[in-house]
Amino acid sequence: MIPLSTARLAALQAYDFNHNGQLDPAEQERMDTERKGRIEALKARVNARYDQNGNGLLEPGEVQTMQADRDKLSVFKGAALRRYDVNHNAVLDPAERDRMVTERQELVRNARAATTAKYDTNHDGVLDLGERAAIHGQAGSGVSAAR
Repeated sequence: MIPLSTARLAALQAYDFNHNGQLDPAEQERMDTERKGRIEALKARVNARYDQNGNGLLEPGEVQTMQADRDKLSVFKGAALRRYDVNHNAVLDPAERDRMVTERQELVRNARAATTAKYDTNHDGVLDLGERAAIHGQAGSGVSAAR
């Protein structure tokens, strides 16, 4: 027996409703229809974000913007995989993603706490408008508020 590819196995698990080990014509049609719907939704999201002139086509400048965003994401993904992909399968599994999200949330909490501790002049635990203005005043002069 020939082993199934990962994609074929996933398709069977998702669309083999009668559990006969193959995709019958109706199951195949449903899979194709859903796939086309996902592709159209992706195209709509890409066009909404990058088609600046609204002509339904991505012009060279729009493609460059999209590619730059993709490159930024690739750098982030590479860094995330290096740090969190403990089983080295080039995918962040749910537990690895949870660890990443937890650590990122902790970083944000710590940054907020440090900012509050630094700028909460009346020590009420809340940054009022005046205290927030002080943060923005320093941020505008090149000093980071989160440090």
